[in-house]
Amino acid sequence: MKMKNIQLLFLILLFASFQNEAYKGGEGDGFAQGELIRFTTSIEENISKESNLSIFPNPVIQGETVNIESQVSAEFSLINTNGNTFYLGTDIRQFSTAELAKGSYILQVKKGDTFDYRKLLVL
Repeated sequence: MKMKNIQLLFLILLFASFQNEAYKGGEGDGFAQGELIRFTTSIEENISKESNLSIFPNPVIQGETVNIESQVSAEFSLINTNGNTFYLGTDIRQFSTAELAKGSYILQVKKGDTFDYRKLLVL
């Protein structure tokens, strides 16, 4: 359950800006009237910065096959914008989008305790 919450948080942060602004002001709140407050949000996770993973075509038309090029053994999952995770398998090289709804997805690649992510758009 904790991993699902982390994935949902990751999706929210992925589609939102990492630097946010809030307009504060008013009597008794400790801020000057009209003061602009800046805050930064982040999460700690072991995320790979490697670029040895590619998916194509991207965007893909619903029903077509997505190809995956990866140089390492890994587990692949898709995460939709609702936070639902669909396990694709280990060491796959392609998958069909026939059962996927149109929309944005995150391809999660787990290599040991390291994660890599790629955006996927199904049209």
